[in-house]
Amino acid sequence: MATIEQARARDPGLSLTDACQQVGLARATLYRWQSRQAEGGLVDRVVTPSRKAVPPTPEEVWSVRQYTEAHPLLGYKRLSWAMVDEDVAHLRPWMVYHVLAEHTLLGRRRPAPEGLRRPAPADHPDQRWHTDLMTLYFGGRWFWLVDVLDAYSRYLVHCEVP
Repeated sequence: MATIEQARARDPGLSLTDACQQVGLARATLYRWQSRQAEGGLVDRVVTPSRKAVPPTPEEVWSVRQYTEAHPLLGYKRLSWAMVDEDVAHLRPWMVYHVLAEHTLLGRRRPAPEGLRRPAPADHPDQRWHTDLMTLYFGGRWFWLVDVLDAYSRYLVHCEVP
């Protein structure tokens, strides 16, 4: 019920029927809940509106833009929940995404650090060695095989079954 009241407060021209349709609720159910609430027999649950919810107000859009400028390294999901925590704007992550996309504020984060790169191939023996660890099933038991290979010649330098 609070969700319907909030939606109608955001958009004064929104009829009760339209507000109920946005949250997937029949008007008769709303009236039944209101009468139960008057008797004290109803605990209000938060209902998340569908994606056809009322668009954010200009004040909320302005707040999102200002908060994004102040926190440029946060993605849209973290922005949305940080704004809820700080009571700046109460918008779902997909709404924040659309606001940022509309104002070309997406993808402004610092690029991710470069990942690991494969080293250059060895051009002579004993320049680089590789280790390998594997399990072998032999005679009804599992054994570990540890070996060391030369990267240039693929020669087996050492192997051991501990």
